[in-house]
Formats: sequence, structure tokens, C-alpha cells
Amino acid sequence: MQAHSHWTPPTGTLGVIVAEAKLRAEALESQRAAFAARATDVAPGPTLEFAIRRGRDVSVIAEVKRRSPSKGVIAVALDVVAQARAYAEAGAAAISVLTEPKHFGGSNDDLLAVREAVAIPVLKKDFHVAPIQLLEARALGASTALVIVRALSPHQLQQMLEAGHEVGIELLLEVRTLDEFERVMQCDTGASLIGVNNRDLETLV
Repeated sequence: MQAHSHWTPPTGTLGVIVAEAKLRAEALESQRAAFAARATDVAPGPTLEFAIRRGRDVSVIAEVKRRSPSKGVIAVALDVVAQARAYAEAGAAAISVLTEPKHFGGSNDDLLAVREAVAIPVLKKDFHVAPIQLLEARALGASTALVIVRALSPHQLQQMLEAGHEVGIELLLEVRTLDEFERVMQCDTGASLIGVNNRDLETLV
């Protein structure tokens, strides 16, 4: 089955955010050398795969989130360090940090603060649409970067998998349909982590 033959660019809310993410990614290209240099100095974070395979019945990835397109304001004045430490002390296997600025109110500063505060894996949750963003995530010390399969063409998805392997960052591939799952399974570079999103990011239903 050629599941990828059905792919069309995302629309709705996801389409808007992906278009903005592409512009942010383009702006990062001028910092490629700096990111590459920092990535060699920053030790890779503990892996999410290991954290969720440690024999627990349930492993929780707790999230640091200020707002969202569907819920609006959640916690704009959030103390990310206090929240991250509370999650870790309560037994979270990992912490997801929103870094998308416009719609989620996140930032790389939030991720850096959390990375410094806890020893468990930190997932950079953003709309990663270009390899340069994965290099940036690695330079920031993230253990894992989220990649939304719906946001990428089959060719782009393969590129991102290869880039993640090349820069040394783990990827969590998010799918919401069987078609998207099959696209992941057809990629030459395999994925060790696949997540299912129960929400349609285009309609927010």
C-alpha cells in the first residue's frame, strides 16, 4: 500500500502554524554553525525511549504549557522550573516543553530552564518542519524532538528521520491516522518512538 500517495499539505490551524514554523526555520539557517558547535559541547540528554521502557506499568510524560489554540490561556505566568521539579518529584518519566511562541506561548528559554532543573528526559514540543530545527534542539540539550507526521510530505519525513539520526537527537513521531502510521513504517530510516494524537490538529476536534 502506498499510503504516502494520499498526502496533501496540512490546512486549518495546523496549516497556519506549519507555514509560520517554516519561516522560523528559515531564519535559523544563519545560526547553523553556532548550533553545530554547541551541539558538540552539550551532552545528549537521557533518552525518552529508555525512560518509558523502565518496567513501569504506566509512564507519564508531563507537559509544560502556557496556552494552546484550542484552550486559550492555560498558565501564562507559569514557573517552568517549579513545575518541572514538581513533575519529576512526582515520578514523571519525562517532561514535554512547548517551545512554539505564537500559539503556545513557549520559548527555548523554557526548555533550557527545564533541562537545567531536572535529570529526566526533556522533549522539545514544537512544529519541527526542517532539519535545522533538529540541530537547534540538539544544541539546546533536548533529549527528544516532536515531529508531526501530518505536517510533512513523505520526502520531508524521510529527511527529518535522517537528520535526527545525523545530529544525534531522538524523534517522537506523532500520528493520528493509520495512513500516517503506514507512512512512518515505509521510511527507510526507522522510528523508535511513535505517538498517537487523538485530536485533529487541522480542525482542533
